[in-house]
Amino acid sequence: MKVVKGIIIYLFIQFIFRTSFGQSPNILWQKSLGGSFYDKAVSIIELEDGGYIVGGHSQSSNFDLSMNHGGADWWIVRLNNNGNIIWQKSLGGSNDEYLKKIIKTPDGNILCIGDTKSNNGDITNYIDQIDFWVAKIDLSGNLIWEKCYGGVNIDIGYSACTTDDGNFLIVGSTESQYPYVRNNHGLSDFLLIKIDPEGNELWQKTYGGSGNETCKSIKKSSNGGYILIGNSTSIDGDLSNNFGQQDVWMLKIDNAGQVEWQQNFGGSKDDFINNFTEDHEGNFVIIGETYSFDFDAIENHSGNGARDFFILKISAQGNKIWNRCYGGSGDEYARGIIESNSNEYVVVGESYSNDGQATNNIGSADVWIIKLNSISGEIIWQKKYGSEGHDEPNDLILTFDNNFLFVGNTLPVQNFNDVTQHYGDDDFWIVKLLNNDCVKNLFLKTDMLYGNKNFSSSEIISSSAKVLNSTSHIIYSAKKSILLQSGFSTQNGAVFEAKIEGCN
Repeated sequence: MKVVKGIIIYLFIQFIFRTSFGQSPNILWQKSLGGSFYDKAVSIIELEDGGYIVGGHSQSSNFDLSMNHGGADWWIVRLNNNGNIIWQKSLGGSNDEYLKKIIKTPDGNILCIGDTKSNNGDITNYIDQIDFWVAKIDLSGNLIWEKCYGGVNIDIGYSACTTDDGNFLIVGSTESQYPYVRNNHGLSDFLLIKIDPEGNELWQKTYGGSGNETCKSIKKSSNGGYILIGNSTSIDGDLSNNFGQQDVWMLKIDNAGQVEWQQNFGGSKDDFINNFTEDHEGNFVIIGETYSFDFDAIENHSGNGARDFFILKISAQGNKIWNRCYGGSGDEYARGIIESNSNEYVVVGESYSNDGQATNNIGSADVWIIKLNSISGEIIWQKKYGSEGHDEPNDLILTFDNNFLFVGNTLPVQNFNDVTQHYGDDDFWIVKLLNNDCVKNLFLKTDMLYGNKNFSSSEIISSSAKVLNSTSHIIYSAKKSILLQSGFSTQNGAVFEAKIEGCN
């Protein structure tokens, strides 16, 4: 056995093909967490020790939960790398709080974004009706600070991202008016608020028209500025087009919040957006569901009154590259997306169909995962997971060890199938999947923070990832070439092997 540190093993080939030999993933492990009442996981992040923080909301106060403040609380759980609970924390007041997103902060803590109706408990500066509620916690679950934002009407926070100057942008929707929210264009607007690391508001912007706009997600763009996505019913104000009813609305803004471009996508009926990602080429892949059968949703497979996965690939300039619908005759809606290390797209959502592209349903509603060719949007593989009841995913990540992990909620009945534990009503459901695709080309960019892993491809591995744990044992195995690009390094003590072998 040869240990290789910092050596490039290279066999020249002229072309790199984006081809995958499709094999859907099997479950590595799965966990149900919760209590007797409704518990829903909506967001997950992976930590440097190989564990996870999962965020959602809960009405329970027993089994895995130690308390409930009233109604629905934020419930945040830290897990080890096998899915076992390290700690759990309920945050909230006597009314309802719903968590929408958690992100890592530059100082190693966690920022939580959602909404609140409470004026007590953990909430100290409630304004009125429903407020944006943002909280910062440490990795032990201790509350560092919390703040409410918005006005006297309904204001709901959905997402956040870090900025280059060390602050945060938080987004959602607002129905409030001056003086709390300035320049509301209509019934509800996108609301963007810049806050500092202590939660103090620096500035705010609204975007919209005379109808309803709801911002669901924000991400920093690799070519500068930020992308906001959500829904719109307007055809005036900041909007120049509407296909009918709810459209997908996408904005590119600069660092000061000024709009650089905006685009609408959809059909003549309702089209909803839930999430998006930026790929390695700077394009954006946005996912949701559509009730439309025309314009951008002409492929819709569903029956009348039902919906399909609705997925669009958009260039860095806001131009549509392709648009696709996926599903069967029932309801399907997409919730999470990642770009794989083979530069293909993996999408998770919920499926009620047992026909068309969405076959082999287990229960009334299943978790449905599809892998897509990035060039054409064609399905490479698809698989369903769940029980004979109702199973719903809400977030998906690519883990450091090149596997997939989704979180959501499960309500099994009779035969549990993939679900092995049930506490009552819906539970958190956390599932790690083995990524067993044999791909031609593997592009590793994410630093390996822990553990041992064998990465394998049938032709090429190209890596700029750092091996940061001194106890890690990392193997790259490819049949033609292994390219250690600028940025690749190993920690002292780590074992790295490069083998010209690969998978079949």
